[in-house]
Amino acid sequence: MCRARTAIWDVLVGADRIGSAVRRQLLPHAVVKDLGLRCVYGRMPITAATEPLIPEDFDRGFCWVGGPDGCGAGFAPMRFRSRPRGAADYLMTGLVATQGRLGVPDEWLFSLSPRELWAIAVKATADWHPALQELIRYADPDSFFPIAIRAGVRVEAWESGPVTLLGDAVHTMPPTGGVGASTALQDVATLADELIRAAHGGQSLVDAVAAYERVMLPRGFDNVDQSLRNAEMMFPEFPEFPER
Repeated sequence: MCRARTAIWDVLVGADRIGSAVRRQLLPHAVVKDLGLRCVYGRMPITAATEPLIPEDFDRGFCWVGGPDGCGAGFAPMRFRSRPRGAADYLMTGLVATQGRLGVPDEWLFSLSPRELWAIAVKATADWHPALQELIRYADPDSFFPIAIRAGVRVEAWESGPVTLLGDAVHTMPPTGGVGASTALQDVATLADELIRAAHGGQSLVDAVAAYERVMLPRGFDNVDQSLRNAEMMFPEFPEFPER
């Protein structure tokens, strides 16, 4: 039996990602659009055997490889400077394709096992350059998962109060900009600074939230727009990106 719970708080921050329940109540008119692209993420462990497979240029950072017919892939090495216990270096692999190119409807795609998703990625890149095929084939089959690529539509500023939003809960952006996580961290830093000022008596809590939102909203949606421009360059033949 579920018991109702209550909590007492001064400020509620909705940081509950794309499907934010807080956003639905605070901004019921806010829209998140499906771009019609799907990404199948995985990772290839970097070992003595797989290190030689990674093209030298990939060590510069994120690299995008454009494929045919609404398909492409992103690759990025993760090499730990300070290695957490149990962590190993890996190459991030992200196959991005239209639903038609993957050949799997959403009701199947999001129910498949990691190994089944790996098999789809292997099949989708079967006619690519052998060096790229190997990066997918040698990836860990148990590391794969799918996401739908979506983007938030810019919203106008609202009357600030003791409830606010942060990160993908407000300015959902596609991964084509590579700045989703860093933008959320900027939100955290900006909000923390304003709340600390309020705690020291420099302003009220509502004024702190308002100051945060004046910075967060334009910055976040400018990054959404840039990510969409990147997506348009990556998929110039794909017409379904939303108007900004």
